[in-house]
Order: sequence, then structure tokens, then C-alpha cells
Amino acid sequence: MELETEEIIALWETMGLVLKCSVGEGDDDLWNAVELVTDRGRINPYVKLTLSGDKVPGKKTGVKHINLNPEWNEEFDLVVKDPESQDLQLIAYDWEQVGKHDKIGMNVIPIKDLTPEEPKLMTLELVKSMEPNEPVSEKSRGQLVVEVEYKPFKEDDIPDNVDDPNVVEKAPEGTPSNGGLLVVIVHEAEDLEGKYHTNPSVRFLFKGEERKTKVNKTSLTT
Repeated sequence: MELETEEIIALWETMGLVLKCSVGEGDDDLWNAVELVTDRGRINPYVKLTLSGDKVPGKKTGVKHINLNPEWNEEFDLVVKDPESQDLQLIAYDWEQVGKHDKIGMNVIPIKDLTPEEPKLMTLELVKSMEPNEPVSEKSRGQLVVEVEYKPFKEDDIPDNVDDPNVVEKAPEGTPSNGGLLVVIVHEAEDLEGKYHTNPSVRFLFKGEERKTKVNKTSLTT
């Protein structure tokens, strides 16, 4: 079945591949479909949070489909057993319906660097790996904006309630005396790296002749 031009444009728009532009004043016939030549938006990001040395499964945000600048504003509570040695590990993944989820980037926050009872808003640069021998890359993978607060456990017998960040939880059995609760709010990510490249250009038809703009190597909003 052959699709009409308007139907094709509508389909491309739903895929995030089309813009519309006017190439001449006062001439409605010169409105053209413009194809974005990039895979920059074809990722489905989510964030996984874990504490180093912890055997319990990590926690995850929801998946934001086809979004390089997702907003979550999701809150998580994690039990810290040793704030002097444990780190909060944040890894952004690209969700796939089938197969392995690709890692977009990661960063860590040492718990010992946090001032107890003091919320801290942080913008983290996502990197490929935290390994010290990993070559430094100038390629940006995006940023992750999170808010963290470390709340040391109290010795008093307080009812368990990790769902309410305003309530301090009694330390689980086996937790060192300096353990506590880490409250993490994953706010958003910015300029995430797409699957293949994030350097958009535009291809369009003008009076039957195909033309293409120069590649914009710095713009993620085109």
C-alpha cells in the first residue's frame, strides 16, 4: 500500500525523525519534509543504583523511552552498612526489549564525602568506566542530576520505615554503629549519548533537488 506524503511525514514525526521547514515565503507548495540524519534519540534510558559491597539487588528508575534528556524525580532509600568504605554507584542504561541493555555511562559517590543530615544536589559527568587504567575520553556521555542525603542510624529503638525519608530507620542486625540510610533522588539526565552518534544534520528536498546541511557536532537540540 502506497502512503500519501502527509501520512509518511506523520509517521516520521512519531519516530522523532522529521522536522518541517518553510523554504520560501508565501508559497505553501514549498513546505518540505525534513529528515534528521541521526540516531541520537533512539535510546530508552533508566538508572540503576547500587551500593558497593552490597549483596542485595540494586534499585532502578523507570524507563524513559526515546529520550536524551529524561526526567525521573524518583526517590530511593538504601541501607549503608559502612559509610567509610561504601560508594553509591549510578549506572545509566539503554533499555532494550530484546537482548542486553547497553551501558550509557556511570559515576560513583563515596558515602564518606557526604556530610550527614545535609542534602546535596550533584551533577555527575557520566563516564564509560571508573577503572583507573581506563583511557580518558573527550567524548561526552551526558550528565546525571541527583540529590543525596546520608542519615546515620540512631541507637534508639525507632520503628522501621524506609519509605518515609523523614523517619530514621533502626539499624538492621549486623550493621556497624556508624551505618545509616542513604536517601537518593534521581532528578534527570542531560545530553545522553545516543546509540551511534549525536551529531545531527538535516537532509531536505528543494524543488526536486536533495540537499544536506553540514553536520553539527555540538548540538543535541538541532
